[in-house]
Amino acid sequence: MKIRLSFVRPPLPWQPAALVLWVVAALATGAAFTFAAGASANRIERGQLELRLERANAQLAQRKPVQMPSAAETDALRRRIGELNGLAGVKGWNTPRLLEWLEQNTPADVHLVSVQHEPREGEVLLVAVSGTSAALTAFLRTLEREPQFAEVLLSKQGGRAGSPHTEFEIQLRLRA
Repeated sequence: MKIRLSFVRPPLPWQPAALVLWVVAALATGAAFTFAAGASANRIERGQLELRLERANAQLAQRKPVQMPSAAETDALRRRIGELNGLAGVKGWNTPRLLEWLEQNTPADVHLVSVQHEPREGEVLLVAVSGTSAALTAFLRTLEREPQFAEVLLSKQGGRAGSPHTEFEIQLRLRA
């Protein structure tokens, strides 16, 4: 014979449903408080925004209308700006365009160690390194075929002692 003894009453059939309803009611109450707090914050912010809008409209009303220069003055100003841009302008490609071209046309086995671009003078100094001189020669040919480069000079060729890599120093002159 087996005796079952428990000091805890078994739950009544309506208790799990009551627990679920209590949780739903608590969540709904929390959501209602959150929405109420948000609505209150929105009312305060709206009042501040309306005040700012009134101030901005008052400032706009006080502003004097601006007289635009005549067409002749505008054309003269454009001419002067064009002359100044011509004096200080970039000869040839700008640096981002040059770097883009180098990225697209440098062979995979050639590594650029240094790129010095002088946009106002239209000059570029490249230092390239590769394991084979044939790859660097092919890169030089690619540079010579580019119509944007007026001059391609190999200024130094060599390698470091004990290094299997060949190093080229290339000077480029860009067309204006």
